[in-house]
Amino acid sequence: MEEIELFEDETDYSLQQKVQTLNFKENQKLIFTGVRPHPSKILRSLKNTNVSTFIFHIYGNFIVNIEKWLSLSPMLQDKKVLFLTASERQQEMVTSFMKDRSCVRTFPMPFPSKQWSFSNTIREEFRKSLKIASNDTAFIYSGRISLQKNTQLLLKFLRKSLTAFPAKKFHLLVMGFVDDLQHPFMNIELPEGYNFSLWQHYVDELRDFPNLKIHMLNHCRKEERHGYFCAADLFLSLSLHHTEAFGLGPLEALCNGLPAILSDWGGYASFAKHSDQCRLVPTRMRNKSPEISYAHFKNYLNDFLKNHSLDENRLLQGKIYQDAYTHERFHDFWQTLSNETLPCFQGFHEKALEKSQKIYQGFAKDSSNDYQEIFNNYCQTNMASNK
Repeated sequence: MEEIELFEDETDYSLQQKVQTLNFKENQKLIFTGVRPHPSKILRSLKNTNVSTFIFHIYGNFIVNIEKWLSLSPMLQDKKVLFLTASERQQEMVTSFMKDRSCVRTFPMPFPSKQWSFSNTIREEFRKSLKIASNDTAFIYSGRISLQKNTQLLLKFLRKSLTAFPAKKFHLLVMGFVDDLQHPFMNIELPEGYNFSLWQHYVDELRDFPNLKIHMLNHCRKEERHGYFCAADLFLSLSLHHTEAFGLGPLEALCNGLPAILSDWGGYASFAKHSDQCRLVPTRMRNKSPEISYAHFKNYLNDFLKNHSLDENRLLQGKIYQDAYTHERFHDFWQTLSNETLPCFQGFHEKALEKSQKIYQGFAKDSSNDYQEIFNNYCQTNMASNK
């Protein structure tokens, strides 16, 4: 198998030179394991017609670059094509753009899972450095601090829930940085630095809530991230981000054996199928945007605080996720795929172009339900379940 490495800022000339080094044979397969630069740019540089099969791992950028994906249709006509999504819910969303559902399949990205194993020695070292007592409870969040990641909502939910435990001491470890990326589909336009000010406002409000201390852990190295996961007791994320097709932050925590409370959204939902230590907070579409159930979050958090204890089970829990997302599974998958006959690409659905135009115009400009139509598969619409 021949491989070439391409970079996001690759020039057209450099791209063409690299692509031309590939020695394509008759009925050749071309596999894209990345999306930067976008495959549409690469295929335009491809002069050889011997490629009969195209496989794309689209990760979480399908919606963000929908027009580029749609531009592939003429180039893929009468070719065998397979789109690989990062999760089952992303697969459901992507297939809504396709004429033929069989050209989309789920296979999560490979992950160095065993590097995140729990260590009690490292746990004690990092808890000491953070001044977390042995009987304190440490929550952890990993990811960007922004509106779609719902980090401000997480602080509100925590404060409301933890009032039931006035005698306990809590810590929230935040591994991430504040950004100004707003919700592109809802046409939210806010001043530069708004997210930082909003986050700081919520943090300041917690100063009169002394039993919860926030630790801001910016720009952590991999070894530090591992240490903070070991130090923590529970991973939390209520993200409703439009590119949340997988979830590396939660997976790192789960491979460390941490229990998790996650929003029932996008790729996060796939993690719950491996263990009941991963609890999903139901979401639903309301007023054309997703909404999270506080009642379920509170119940799951209370259940954790009343029943959780650190024991050897954490190593076993971590191994469940390490085995599920190991690099070996990736190799086995490609071996099986090499013997399959893939379907011929029938093109994108007639409504795909109309949907893509709505994405770029912004769903909030009219009274349509386009956002809900596209992302309904990303959430659980029945709030009454999972009680």
